[in-house]
Order: sequence, then C-alpha cells, then structure tokens
Amino acid sequence: MNIFEAFRIAFNHVLSRKMRSWLTLIGIFAGIAAVVALISLGQGMTDAINDQFAGLGVNTVTIQGAGVSYGPPGTTAYGKLTKNDVNLIKKINGIDYVIPRYIEQAIFKKRDIDIYGYVVSMPDKSDEEKVLINNLNIELEEGSFFDISSENKILLGDNIANGEDYTFRVGEKLELNGREFKVSGIIKKKGNFMVDGAALLPKKALEELFNKGEEDYDIIVAIAHEGEDINLIKESIERTMRKDRNQKMGEEDFKISTAQETLDTLNSILLTVQVLLVGIAAISLLVGGIGIANTMYTAVLERRREIGIMKAI
Repeated sequence: MNIFEAFRIAFNHVLSRKMRSWLTLIGIFAGIAAVVALISLGQGMTDAINDQFAGLGVNTVTIQGAGVSYGPPGTTAYGKLTKNDVNLIKKINGIDYVIPRYIEQAIFKKRDIDIYGYVVSMPDKSDEEKVLINNLNIELEEGSFFDISSENKILLGDNIANGEDYTFRVGEKLELNGREFKVSGIIKKKGNFMVDGAALLPKKALEELFNKGEEDYDIIVAIAHEGEDINLIKESIERTMRKDRNQKMGEEDFKISTAQETLDTLNSILLTVQVLLVGIAAISLLVGGIGIANTMYTAVLERRREIGIMKAI
C-alpha cells in the first residue's frame, strides 16, 4: 500500500465520522480564533488609549498645587500658583506658551434640575485660546467657540449637555451661580470625564463668578516648542519653581505632570494586561490541544484491529 492509498483510506474514515471530524475542526478553529482575538483585543485597547492621550498634547506640561486628588486638577490643592510662577515659567527656554487657568466645581441649573460638573476658564488672548484648543484637541458637536471678549457665553461638555431627563441645545440659557449664560456650543464626546464633564467659560466671567485673581490660579499649562524634550522642560520648571520658593526636593507644594508620563504608566499597565490575555489564550489553546489529542488518540485505539490487519497484509 503506497502513501496515496493511505491518505485515501484516512480521508474516507474522516467522511464516515462527520460529527467527530467537524467537532475536531471546530475545536482547532476556536483555539486559534481565541488566541488571535485576545491578542487583537489587547493591542486594540492599547492603540485606543494611546490615541486618546495623543489628543491631550504630548508637548504639554501641567503645573498644579500639591494636595489630594479627589476632584478635578487644582480644585483640592493646598499649594498656591500665582502670576509670579507664570512669569518664571515663561523665561524657561523651549516653552512657547504659558497659560494659567481656573477650575471650579459648579452646579448648573436648568429650570428645577441641578447638574453637577465643573467649569474651566479659557484664555483671554486669542492666540493662546487657539493653541489650547488645538493642543487639547477640543472639537464641537454643534455650535461655535465664543469670542474671547464674551462674558455670557459657555461651552458645555457632553455629560453636562445631555442628561437622562434634560438636554441643552445651542442658544439655550442655563444658570450658574445666579447668573445666566447662553450655550455657545456643545463639545464633542471624548469618553474622558475631564473633557465630557467640563464647561468652558471666558476667563473674566469665571473670575467674577468665583472671586478669583492672579494670585489664585488652579493650574498652569505650559506648551513646549515642538521637538523639545518634554522631560527636560519639566525638570527645568521644577528647578526654577523650587529655587524661587526656597524648597528642597521632595518638599514642594506643587506638582508637575506631563501627558507622556501618564501615557508611559498606562502603557506599562496595558502591557501587563496583554501578557495576561496572552496567558489566558495560551491556556485555552493548551486545553483545546489536549482535547483534540485525546480525540485523535481514541480514534487510533478504535482502529487497532484494522491497522494490525493492514500491516499484516
């Protein structure tokens, strides 16, 4: 009996036991599909998060007062940020823009409905406003950005604009701290609470509403020149502010972060998740392989008599 005859006999046996053959094939396909799907899921999750943070500006450094972090940046800090800090950071080489911002927790009112969120100031200079919008990749679902001279316009994040029992539309009015504002635009949903749960106000309007001043900034955003090493920029800001405040390393009443740092931390966590997913896929593949091997071994045992006769012949 030649090899072609052996293949013919094996093929006929496969056809004669269709159910077992199909189950074995499905087991092989399912194991391979599980591995591919889990690896693709992990890689897709990593790519999606990287894309989200790419939109937050990898050349951005954020400075805020030190403190607990149970709220939006700057709202729970005890360290003060002032106009002097802004001027110091502006002198550092490699930085194009230094933008101080206010952040306040707020309750928005629509008729008798209370909506909880927070308000963030927009710069009072048109070039800084454009840079910040581009750097943070802020896009509008509808409406338009307000003019920097506006004092009664507001931009709403998706979580504030669209609730379970209400909806804000462009041109409608809402109440904030007893003052009416007209909705200028709705910010496109980002899937990020820091954007979706925020409302943007002109700097002057927020100062008046919450009695803020140049000695009471909540965060300072420094935007580095494209191509600059963001870690070196961060270290320069730390040294400058530490020297000005006469503070030792580790005793600062401010903290500085970059989007790249957060992204690196997330990537290390996601790598662990990917390894875990590959491990689960490998276990499922091993279990499937053992099942298939058992089926094949059983099939051979069932044919021992036939195999013996064929070998004797």
